Amino acid sequence: MLLFGFLFLGMIAGLLAGLLGIGGGIIIIPGLIYLFKSTSLVVEQELMHIVLGSSLASIVLTSAIAIAVHARANLIRWDIARKLIPGLIVGAMIGPYVASQLNTQVLLLLFSGFLMLLALRFIFNWHSEVILPVPATPIMYGIGVVIGAITSMLGLGGGLLLIPFLSYLPLSIREISALSLVCIFPVALLATLGYIIFGWNASDLPRMSTGYVYWPAVLPLMLASGIFTPLGIAWSKRVSTEGLKKIFGYVVLGLSLYLILFG
Repeated sequence: MLLFGFLFLGMIAGLLAGLLGIGGGIIIIPGLIYLFKSTSLVVEQELMHIVLGSSLASIVLTSAIAIAVHARANLIRWDIARKLIPGLIVGAMIGPYVASQLNTQVLLLLFSGFLMLLALRFIFNWHSEVILPVPATPIMYGIGVVIGAITSMLGLGGGLLLIPFLSYLPLSIREISALSLVCIFPVALLATLGYIIFGWNASDLPRMSTGYVYWPAVLPLMLASGIFTPLGIAWSKRVSTEGLKKIFGYVVLGLSLYLILFG
């Protein structure tokens, strides 16, 4: 039953990564919370740390596959990626340390609040019509640090904050999606290493864990998301994602309310 749950979560995460350019953690994290709690596999005090670390580890392969697909289509703006990625890397090393100092309930509330804000953005389509020039490299570096720290602390790859920022730049929708996925990869990879390091000496971890990364969940998540990410990218070329974003917003709002009330 657990294996089926992990595979299903990976399938949904892969489709979302391809369709909307997000890392999939927004679905994986609530799903892992439910699966771990319903099976009592993880002790309460380590629940969110293992969920966040495992979510980030599973995003690594998803984003790598998506990068390869977008690169073949020549959609990646490497000039902008080079300005963002150094700051994202620094932020990705800060986030796991901060998370390791917080207890599960605080992390759960932070994640739930972030979900609610994100859901409202999707539902009401909050965005600005203003298009700004690409900021100077030092400003992009600072933006990268902030986005990398927040999203890695919450177990997300970075796309959920990157996409709103990139929408202010002179980029097409497909370029925004591709650039977001390029930037997700280093955040997810380094944040995963951070959760391994800061969880290395943690007690009461389940068997087959390395620090805060639980491999029996990560591997099926990676497998399913790796298969379905290219499918999501193919669908994104044929359908309008605006309606999907609104539906997705309502789903995320429901998840955030569930976590706040029953998490």
